[in-house]
Amino acid sequence: MGKEQGNGYAATRGYKIGLIVILFAFVCFIIYSERKRNKALESYGRVSATVLNHTNISGTHVTSVYLVCKYSIDGKEYISTYYPNGLKVKNGECIVIKYSIDNPRISEIDYIAGVVPCGDL
Repeated sequence: MGKEQGNGYAATRGYKIGLIVILFAFVCFIIYSERKRNKALESYGRVSATVLNHTNISGTHVTSVYLVCKYSIDGKEYISTYYPNGLKVKNGECIVIKYSIDNPRISEIDYIAGVVPCGDL
């Protein structure tokens, strides 16, 4: 009977250690991805992007609104989704996007610029 309890405890302990290792690896991946993205945006260009629509992305307990924007660089169009972070913008209006010169798919909203006239900057 003592051996059965010992085996159950060891299995539970192993499960917890495995879960901690997976969680640690996930956190490291998030940090690595964010650092890589920030490094890519060190050399950036700016372009105006048209807000196509607002979309709701639902989580377990929360629904968040995101902006779906279209921008064009060197004749190639990109569509990306951004968190508005309090930016009040309507469909069809334009905002400024900062994009990586090396990889234009990597981009973020220039929140300081706010809503701007549509067209090239």
